Amino acid sequence: MRKLNTFISIICAAVLTFSLIVPAFTLTVSAETWYDSEDGVWYETDEYGYYYEVDPADLESHFVRSLVQSFEEGSGTFTLSRDARIYNTARTVLWIARPPRDELEQALGLSASLMAAAGFPSASPLSIVYGKEKYSKTGDIVIKNMADLKGDFEPVEGTASDEQSYRLSIREDGITLTAGGDAGVYYGMLTLIKLFTEEEANGGSANTVPCCEISDGPSVGERVFYLDCGRKYFTKSAIKNMIRRASFRGYNAIELHFSDSDGLRLDSEVFPWLTADIESLSREDMTEIVQTAQEYQMEVIPSFDVPSHNWYIVSTYEDYVTENPDFSFEYDGTTYRALDTADAAGTSADDTDSATGDDDSGTASDSAPGDTADSAGIGAGSAYNSAGIYTGMTASEWRQTRYQNRLWNGCLTIANYYNRGGAISTSRNVGIDITSDYALAFLNALTDDYAEFFSDLGCTKFDIGGDEVMSGDGWTGADHWAEYAVYELGITEGTAADTFINFMNETAARLEKMGYTCRMFNDEIEYDESEHIELSSSIEIVYWAGGHGSAKKHAKSGHTLYHDISKWCYYVSGLQNGSDIMTYGKYSTVNAENIFNNWDPRSFSSTAGANKTVDEEYFGGAYFSVWCDSPDYKTVDTIWEETDVLSWANACKMWNPSLGITDAAIEAAEAAAWEATYGDSAATAASAELQAAEYSEFCSFAAKMGSYPGFGGAPDVLSVMPQAAAAEKAKRK
Repeated sequence: MRKLNTFISIICAAVLTFSLIVPAFTLTVSAETWYDSEDGVWYETDEYGYYYEVDPADLESHFVRSLVQSFEEGSGTFTLSRDARIYNTARTVLWIARPPRDELEQALGLSASLMAAAGFPSASPLSIVYGKEKYSKTGDIVIKNMADLKGDFEPVEGTASDEQSYRLSIREDGITLTAGGDAGVYYGMLTLIKLFTEEEANGGSANTVPCCEISDGPSVGERVFYLDCGRKYFTKSAIKNMIRRASFRGYNAIELHFSDSDGLRLDSEVFPWLTADIESLSREDMTEIVQTAQEYQMEVIPSFDVPSHNWYIVSTYEDYVTENPDFSFEYDGTTYRALDTADAAGTSADDTDSATGDDDSGTASDSAPGDTADSAGIGAGSAYNSAGIYTGMTASEWRQTRYQNRLWNGCLTIANYYNRGGAISTSRNVGIDITSDYALAFLNALTDDYAEFFSDLGCTKFDIGGDEVMSGDGWTGADHWAEYAVYELGITEGTAADTFINFMNETAARLEKMGYTCRMFNDEIEYDESEHIELSSSIEIVYWAGGHGSAKKHAKSGHTLYHDISKWCYYVSGLQNGSDIMTYGKYSTVNAENIFNNWDPRSFSSTAGANKTVDEEYFGGAYFSVWCDSPDYKTVDTIWEETDVLSWANACKMWNPSLGITDAAIEAAEAAAWEATYGDSAATAASAELQAAEYSEFCSFAAKMGSYPGFGGAPDVLSVMPQAAAAEKAKRK
């Protein structure tokens, strides 16, 4: 932006200097307005060269025209009257007009409510009627959902989804909205609301918009708003407000990360004691949240990170079994007991310090009984593999000696561990030990509990996490995971990474049987290229950190990828070296100006202009992720405020990545300005590219739009929206 600011200053000086020489010259680049990124303040220059602070909402903007894929202005204007109707062109059965399907009527009703909340044309929702098109009236908003009418719909080039695309024809006598599906109807109505809002805020006549032809649809198919509501508690109302706001911006999915190291925020039916002493959402609360998302054309993606980021679950479990040593549970037809399994595994309470849970019994490789190969040939010819893992036992012998079942106050713990410098260590991120039959069954039972619940609510996607499993060097100390790969998976050169990938594949396969498509983070896939098991190609990848297999490599393996690179997509409530991580830390690049001008949702790189794309068939979408690494550092109100313009910038670039000021546009404007000083009339056309989507227009647009129509001002308080009446059959003229 500094380059642009310098350029603007030059242009202002040039205009003043050459005004006498070229009195007819008018430069269309917005040289009168600029943004001080350090102070976060907008300034405007008057005709005498003096500048003063301004509210972005007071600046004139026509950003909606740039946001949509195609805008062709016509002649005249359209004014929406209170007598207008939302007229749904009905499908017919035996020549009889049928009412809109429930899903379509919901989209129409919500659109009418949002229009009324925005005041168009009044605080009362327009009536919704249906019938044959010939019975529509002058001034109506006529809806043609081609998915129902079985007609052809040709979306504008570059859109990722026919169902989400639409065309708007705004004429002096009415509006026609033609869409490829229910979502297209909804997004077309949102564009109308934004167009009315922007035109009126610019000082135009009430309820009036210019006649035009709009062809539009999202460039990115799945646009995900990710909320870390596991570390930090968000109320039901706050999450519903997040959904409303995200939907108005154009997101079509919300991922709810309800569990992490600092908390578990959704009640469990199989282990209800897990949330007994923490603020959490009930099953009824979450049901309401999912229903709200569905109403607002957003799908809910549950996020339950396994096997890591589970320190809250581990510590709560250990506290519980200390008070309830007779704890048991059933999974997949087997009963697991916290006490009995310890003895069966050959680990006694005498080996454990009851105060700390530190086990001194030694590892399997320390107590290897001999060089006996099992029937699969593991260990034959060598007592150790190339990684130094003892391979001389049979699988059954290893099961008797393995160091998988550590104790906590005399009961089994589920915590994972690793060997660092000869000392057994655990950490907040290490999570649950998937080589322990007992711990694995506990984790699977909890995962299935949540998966079945969300499946019953209609969810079809599930994020199983898989990130930051071993805290870097933990992989080299996870001998018990490497031994598991050797003895349980039958891989002579097995590694800890094999055990991890096998677990993720098995978890995904189990959830796929429930109807889910699973996704996971990319950072632990091919971490050290020691994997002998490939990640199932059905698992989609959320790409947030580079260095462990490129996005293109994952795509070649058949994985669908989602762009969530932290330097573009992360808002983090946290500190780095005592300072705010967003302002002075590693996420300072995540600011609205940088996102708007430089982010390419399809390029899987932290570097602007890198063009690291994947084939279109493997590109699933992109994210905006709200993380609460330090749960108490910022309030919900602060998080809401600080993500407001950020999420607008992210959402706009996902909808139309061509927005922003490119270097080429700046150079063109500079060249045009130079020519203009000598009276070249081509300056206007040359600089139009810069003016079309300038950052100042975006900021003005965002300020005018607010959070969403009807927002009451407090994230924890859900406002009551105007309610549209049910659709009625249109009367003949």
